Amino acid sequence: MNWDDDELASTAAARAAAVRRPVADRKTPERADRHGARTQDPRVSELRPAKPRTEKEPPANDFPEFRMRGPEPDWLPGMVRQLFLDGVQIEKARTTAQIVAAMAFEPKLGRPTKGPRIVAREKRSKDGRRVAYVMYRRRPISLGVVLKPKEVARKNPGAIAAYVRWVEEKCRAITQRLLARDWTLGGIFDWYIARYDPKAAGNSEPETTDDGEPETTSEGTPQLPFARRAGHIVSLRELLGELPFIDVKASTAERYVIDRCRTEIRRYKKTGPNGTRRRYMASTAVRHTDTLVHVLTLFCDDHGYDHKVVRRPKAPKEEPRWLTWDQLLRLLRACRGRVFDRAGKLVGRHDKRDRYVCIERLLWLLFYGGVREANGRYLTYGQQTNKPGRKPRGHLNPGGGRGNLQRQGPGARVTNKRRNTTTAFGSLEPLSVGWKQRDLATREALGAEAGMRYVNIIHDEKGYEVSRGAMDTRLAEVCELAGMDKIDSHSVKHTGVTIVSKAGMPLNLVERNYSTSVLSLVMTYRHLHEHWFDPRPEPYDPDKMFFLALRKHSPPSFEQVYGVAPPA
Repeated sequence: MNWDDDELASTAAARAAAVRRPVADRKTPERADRHGARTQDPRVSELRPAKPRTEKEPPANDFPEFRMRGPEPDWLPGMVRQLFLDGVQIEKARTTAQIVAAMAFEPKLGRPTKGPRIVAREKRSKDGRRVAYVMYRRRPISLGVVLKPKEVARKNPGAIAAYVRWVEEKCRAITQRLLARDWTLGGIFDWYIARYDPKAAGNSEPETTDDGEPETTSEGTPQLPFARRAGHIVSLRELLGELPFIDVKASTAERYVIDRCRTEIRRYKKTGPNGTRRRYMASTAVRHTDTLVHVLTLFCDDHGYDHKVVRRPKAPKEEPRWLTWDQLLRLLRACRGRVFDRAGKLVGRHDKRDRYVCIERLLWLLFYGGVREANGRYLTYGQQTNKPGRKPRGHLNPGGGRGNLQRQGPGARVTNKRRNTTTAFGSLEPLSVGWKQRDLATREALGAEAGMRYVNIIHDEKGYEVSRGAMDTRLAEVCELAGMDKIDSHSVKHTGVTIVSKAGMPLNLVERNYSTSVLSLVMTYRHLHEHWFDPRPEPYDPDKMFFLALRKHSPPSFEQVYGVAPPA
């Protein structure tokens, strides 16, 4: 049938006006009946004009307005539970949009998915017991409930209770993943600092130690003060600050150690041979991951999340780093105003001797007493009882031919570290006598203005206590003046143990003088076994323990032999 332009125009206008065209506008099709008569097609009826549209009136409000009493229900757990029971695949959903996408997905082939249901199966064992299972995704999951013969599994109270627990665990994991999607490790670190910082006002932390930390760590990480944890968080935030909490995996700590070591090695190369940074040790990064596990455990306990399982990386065990006698002498001379180049040659002087008196005293205490840097900063000349909430303070009582060194005084918290009282030997005894005389004379000269100045053995140029950060900065400056890379202060203790053992000090005296167990000495200083266990031609002589007499028992340094700087 042909349509002309007028008919097309009228049809379009009629559609636009929402009015049907009259029948007369076009020919009505006809058909023949069984007798041959031509009749009008009954399928085409005469069109009636459309009724005018009227807006529907709103229904009368026959019911009172609904008002909720009590707290508003949390719709997210309820929605997750219902969708999970309906068989919607939302196990891996991380956002609400992904849940909606899973709801809209309809498989084109196969039967529709079913939710978890309780079934009974005979256990594949000799006794042939019937056990209740959860059939989910065509995979049976045992509920651990034994059924009687011919008992319906879905009517057993034990099977129902186990089924409910299993569903709640699944829904809890999905809900936590949705609720934790907005948390990053940077936000978790901010929460930890605001929650456990002892300097913050109004924080309600649990039972704490001296530095605001929980008394024990359930995850098995070492107990550290808050300041040390905060320093670790600074390094963790640099590489893991933007990592979402839901993306924390078991290998996160191992990945961090690798990335941290690579980052620090690149920084070391950029700073050059005269830079103050040393090559990063994997053991330092492992201590950072201990803080990461500790913070995540506290966060999950506080917010009700399941604990994240993070593997602790295994750092390769390294031999202790110790210096030669010549290198230690350069450090001591740098504290007293000398400046050396990388080849160990004297090139000038400086006028900051008073600034580095604290570093010189620390080096002597480390070399002859093995005092850790944290304990050495709080040593005094008189014994005092430690009070709760304060740093453990030991004392050094020089003079009398047998000066006593106690690393932590009475009342200190018990740890695995030994803290026995040792005898000052070698050059430490006469040096400590001079330190005490000068400090007490300075206090007497100050009179009433002395206060707590020149109380600690290790103090700054004005007699005040030196912080850990200030000590680390000044030690780096001394290493640069001595023409050396920055060292770890504990390596000076390793130097003392190594040189005095080679000079003839027996193992039992090393254990007592350096307050270290025999087991730790034997396991750590493997290069000294022959000096401790092989017979010696000469007996031990305490007079040979003075610093100048120990020179012949140390190997020469690279700079001393070749006269050039060691390769970077």
